[in-house]
Amino acid sequence: MALLMDRTLRLLADAEALGALAAWLNARHSGTALDPRIDERLTLLARELGVTGAPDPMEAKAAAGAIRAFLGHALELIDVPQRPAGWEPPDVMLQSMGQASIAVARAIVALAPGLFDLQTRLNRPGARFLDVGTGAAWLAIELARLVPTLAVDGIDILERALGLARQNIAAQGLEARVAVACTDVAQLDAVDRYEAIWLPGPFLPREVAVKALELSHRALVPGGVLLFGLFGDLGEPKSIALAELRALRSGGHPWQRAELHAAMAAAGFAEVRTLPAPGAPLTLHVARR
Repeated sequence: MALLMDRTLRLLADAEALGALAAWLNARHSGTALDPRIDERLTLLARELGVTGAPDPMEAKAAAGAIRAFLGHALELIDVPQRPAGWEPPDVMLQSMGQASIAVARAIVALAPGLFDLQTRLNRPGARFLDVGTGAAWLAIELARLVPTLAVDGIDILERALGLARQNIAAQGLEARVAVACTDVAQLDAVDRYEAIWLPGPFLPREVAVKALELSHRALVPGGVLLFGLFGDLGEPKSIALAELRALRSGGHPWQRAELHAAMAAAGFAEVRTLPAPGAPLTLHVARR
């Protein structure tokens, strides 16, 4: 018993430190005034974790969102481990996971110069990007911010999420370039429309993901780029198990690389490859039509 509690307390210290970092980041990007004594200790903890100075506001939002989302997953698992797999979280989780996806948008833009001709494609006049499972639309918002001529369509099957998305898009003044709609990716009817498509692997059941791959191939323009994201791991057993658990709880499939790449090839995609996403908690599996 003593050994179990000792291990538990060590892990709890890491979890609490993450919570403190998220609080510090949220205060910094929102301008919230804190009790000076609390602020002093949060700043000290942030420094101990290697975070100093004034963080970029959107980067701070993304990091705090990732912490809130992943810890939220863990707490929900404690409270209702019997819940069937699926994705219909409370609004705070939708916002947190959405804010975490800001890092995904940044990773896509960072990788674009060396990823086929994606940078050129995203900057073409009239270029469109499809954000599947847009949720609160933060990935779509950040892409539109980073690529000023790009139009982004976001689709989701949760009307509640789309309500949050519309509020976030309006708050950022991007209604002219970011549009969202209640559409099931398994019924996507676009043809030769998008330069790139994002598919959120952890939230798509296997049969839906396979159908989404087929329909995405048709929806991309010739040479267009598919970006299929999965939760990242550190290549060791605990990290891999957690990534697979998160995907299963979110309604997704614990894809193995060879299995996923075979499904992408079967849908007609070529030049399939896997890339780490810098600064984002995921692995990208990319290909082109």
